[in-house]
Amino acid sequence: MAGEFEDWTFAVPEPPLLIEPLKQRLRENISYFQYFPVCECFAAFDAAISFTGDTIFELAHFGVPPIIVPKTVLTGEDHARKARSVVGDGRGFIVPENDTGALVAALDALRDDRRRREISEQLTAAYGNGDGAANAADTLIPWVARDS
Repeated sequence: MAGEFEDWTFAVPEPPLLIEPLKQRLRENISYFQYFPVCECFAAFDAAISFTGDTIFELAHFGVPPIIVPKTVLTGEDHARKARSVVGDGRGFIVPENDTGALVAALDALRDDRRRREISEQLTAAYGNGDGAANAADTLIPWVARDS
Protein backbone atom coordinates (compact mmCIF):
# COMPACT_ATOMS: atom_id res chain seq x y z
CA MET A 1 0.00 0.00 0.00
CA ALA A 2 2.82 2.45 0.81
CA GLY A 3 4.15 1.71 -2.67
CA GLU A 4 1.16 3.53 -4.16
CA PHE A 5 2.26 6.67 -2.30
CA GLU A 6 5.98 6.81 -3.07
CA ASP A 7 5.99 10.61 -2.74
CA TRP A 8 4.95 10.27 0.94
CA THR A 9 6.97 9.24 3.95
CA PHE A 10 5.15 6.96 6.37
CA ALA A 11 6.42 7.40 9.92
CA VAL A 12 5.66 4.42 12.15
CA PRO A 13 6.13 4.86 15.89
CA GLU A 14 7.64 1.90 17.67
CA PRO A 15 6.10 1.00 21.03
CA PRO A 16 7.78 2.92 23.89
CA LEU A 17 8.74 -0.27 25.74
CA LEU A 18 10.19 -2.03 22.69
CA ILE A 19 13.64 -3.30 23.68
CA GLU A 20 15.11 -3.86 20.23
CA PRO A 21 14.24 -1.59 17.30
CA LEU A 22 12.43 -3.11 14.36
CA LYS A 23 15.15 -4.06 11.89
CA GLN A 24 13.11 -4.85 8.79
CA ARG A 25 12.38 -1.87 6.59
CA LEU A 26 9.47 -2.77 4.37
CA ARG A 27 9.82 0.06 1.83
CA GLU A 28 12.05 3.07 1.31
CA ASN A 29 9.23 5.47 2.20
CA ILE A 30 8.53 3.87 5.61
CA SER A 31 10.54 5.12 8.58
CA TYR A 32 10.34 3.87 12.14
CA PHE A 33 10.94 6.10 15.12
CA GLN A 34 10.75 5.80 18.87
CA TYR A 35 9.65 8.75 20.95
CA PHE A 36 7.48 9.01 24.03
CA PRO A 37 5.09 10.68 24.43
CA VAL A 38 4.51 10.61 20.69
CA CYS A 39 1.73 13.21 20.93
CA GLU A 40 4.46 15.84 21.27
CA CYS A 41 5.33 15.06 17.63
CA PHE A 42 1.81 15.11 16.17
CA ALA A 43 2.11 18.62 14.74
CA ALA A 44 4.84 17.32 12.41
CA PHE A 45 2.46 14.96 10.57
CA ASP A 46 0.17 15.78 7.64
CA ALA A 47 -2.19 12.90 8.52
CA ALA A 48 -2.35 9.79 10.69
CA ILE A 49 -3.72 6.25 10.53
CA SER A 50 -4.83 5.00 13.93
CA PHE A 51 -6.92 2.32 15.56
CA THR A 52 -9.63 3.69 17.81
CA GLY A 53 -8.45 4.43 21.28
CA ASP A 54 -7.55 7.58 23.17
CA THR A 55 -5.00 8.48 20.48
CA ILE A 56 -7.78 9.54 18.11
CA PHE A 57 -8.77 12.31 20.50
CA GLU A 58 -5.14 13.40 20.82
CA LEU A 59 -4.83 13.53 17.02
CA ALA A 60 -8.03 15.60 16.88
CA HIS A 61 -6.72 17.96 19.58
CA PHE A 62 -3.60 18.63 17.53
CA GLY A 63 -5.56 18.95 14.27
CA VAL A 64 -4.02 15.93 12.54
CA PRO A 65 -6.39 14.63 9.82
CA PRO A 66 -7.12 11.04 10.84
CA ILE A 67 -7.87 7.80 9.10
CA ILE A 68 -9.44 5.79 11.90
CA VAL A 69 -9.73 2.01 11.95
CA PRO A 70 -12.33 0.96 14.55
CA LYS A 71 -11.31 -2.05 16.63
CA THR A 72 -13.72 -4.94 16.21
CA VAL A 73 -12.33 -7.65 18.49
CA LEU A 74 -11.54 -7.99 22.18
CA THR A 75 -13.47 -4.92 23.22
CA GLY A 76 -16.79 -4.18 24.84
CA GLU A 77 -16.64 -0.54 23.75
CA ASP A 78 -18.41 0.72 20.62
CA HIS A 79 -15.35 1.78 18.63
CA ALA A 80 -17.31 2.55 15.47
CA ARG A 81 -19.35 5.11 17.45
CA LYS A 82 -16.17 6.55 18.93
CA ALA A 83 -14.66 6.92 15.45
CA ARG A 84 -17.82 8.58 14.11
CA SER A 85 -17.77 11.07 16.98
CA VAL A 86 -14.32 12.28 15.93
CA VAL A 87 -14.61 12.28 12.14
CA GLY A 88 -18.25 13.36 11.90
CA ASP A 89 -18.97 16.30 9.59
CA GLY A 90 -16.01 15.50 7.34
CA ARG A 91 -13.23 15.69 9.94
CA GLY A 92 -11.46 12.56 8.70
CA PHE A 93 -12.09 9.04 7.47
CA ILE A 94 -13.21 5.71 8.91
CA VAL A 95 -11.75 2.60 7.31
CA PRO A 96 -12.85 -0.93 8.23
CA GLU A 97 -10.15 -3.35 9.36
CA ASN A 98 -8.40 -5.13 6.47
CA ASP A 99 -10.05 -2.93 3.81
CA THR A 100 -7.03 -1.89 1.76
CA GLY A 101 -9.18 -0.29 -0.94
CA ALA A 102 -10.88 2.03 1.58
CA LEU A 103 -7.50 2.88 3.10
CA VAL A 104 -6.03 3.78 -0.30
CA ALA A 105 -9.13 5.89 -1.09
CA ALA A 106 -8.79 7.78 2.21
CA LEU A 107 -5.08 8.39 1.61
CA ASP A 108 -5.85 9.56 -1.93
CA ALA A 109 -8.37 12.06 -0.53
CA LEU A 110 -5.70 13.36 1.85
CA ARG A 111 -3.30 14.13 -1.02
CA ASP A 112 -5.20 17.40 -1.41
CA ASP A 113 -3.41 20.03 0.72
CA ARG A 114 -6.52 22.20 0.94
CA ARG A 115 -8.67 19.31 2.16
CA ARG A 116 -6.10 18.35 4.82
CA ARG A 117 -5.98 21.98 5.97
CA GLU A 118 -9.79 22.17 6.17
CA ILE A 119 -9.97 18.94 8.18
CA SER A 120 -7.23 20.20 10.49
CA GLU A 121 -9.09 23.47 11.08
CA GLN A 122 -12.35 21.61 11.77
CA LEU A 123 -10.62 19.30 14.25
CA THR A 124 -8.92 22.18 16.00
CA ALA A 125 -12.22 24.04 16.29
CA ALA A 126 -13.96 20.96 17.69
CA TYR A 127 -11.20 19.51 19.91
CA GLY A 128 -8.30 21.93 20.04
CA ASN A 129 -9.02 23.95 23.16
CA GLY A 130 -5.55 24.11 24.67
CA ASP A 131 -6.72 24.88 28.22
CA GLY A 132 -6.55 21.47 29.85
CA ALA A 133 -7.50 22.81 33.28
CA ALA A 134 -10.69 24.41 31.97
CA ASN A 135 -11.58 21.25 30.03
CA ALA A 136 -10.99 19.12 33.12
CA ALA A 137 -13.09 21.46 35.27
CA ASP A 138 -15.92 21.47 32.72
CA THR A 139 -15.92 17.68 32.80
CA LEU A 140 -15.28 17.02 36.50
CA ILE A 141 -17.36 19.68 38.28
CA PRO A 142 -20.73 18.47 36.93
CA TRP A 143 -19.71 14.88 37.58
CA VAL A 144 -18.74 15.62 41.21
CA ALA A 145 -21.77 17.88 41.75
CA ARG A 146 -24.25 15.20 40.71
CA ASP A 147 -22.96 12.87 43.44
CA SER A 148 -23.19 15.55 46.16
